[in-house]
Amino acid sequence: MSVIAEFEKEARVIRDTLEAVPDVTVTVDGVQWLPESPAKVHFEAGGGDLDAFEEALAEDPTVTAFRRLSSVTGGRLYRATLSSNGQGKSTYHLVADQDGLVLHMTARSDTAHVRARFPSREALFAYQEACRERDIEFSLDRLFTEDAGATTGGDRFGLTEPQQEALLAALERGYFEVPRRTRLEAVADDLGISTQALSTRLRRAHSNLLRHTLAANDTI
Repeated sequence: MSVIAEFEKEARVIRDTLEAVPDVTVTVDGVQWLPESPAKVHFEAGGGDLDAFEEALAEDPTVTAFRRLSSVTGGRLYRATLSSNGQGKSTYHLVADQDGLVLHMTARSDTAHVRARFPSREALFAYQEACRERDIEFSLDRLFTEDAGATTGGDRFGLTEPQQEALLAALERGYFEVPRRTRLEAVADDLGISTQALSTRLRRAHSNLLRHTLAANDTI
């Protein structure tokens, strides 16, 4: 039975860059890890001085090259090629070694917040042990067991996990109250994503909720 783990770990890839600009949050969109090819990381950076971020990234020993792909409200999208140093410090391949999958990861300063799926508790603990063997600090926050026969709220209402997380975060912080108790920017900062990314995520979540509730019951 697979499990979903939420944990904090020591951030080692582009750590020098993140420590140089501690207000910047990086959200990893995906990693290309191919045999005999340098690993490439796609990510969004936002929340701080991104010009200073790029200057630091150009000198970071875990990166050989990077390219700004585009700019979005409150952030920029990048693709970075990891150096051999960076590949050695990354734990993505350690997750893959256990047939796991990183679902979401954000990093700020020296800490990465990760949500990942593992095929079993044993696989998660094997990954945790692999981190410890490499002196990588690891702290498990939450652990959920996935029941193949169960239906979660997100599945039932057509929501992805990030969409459900965004809706609940906005609700808990009073974004939907009248008058609002918080701003969209504050919720986005808590989630470690750009304001534009959160706005898009909330719109898609609302659309999915309506399609799977009101629209699904509409007989007209």
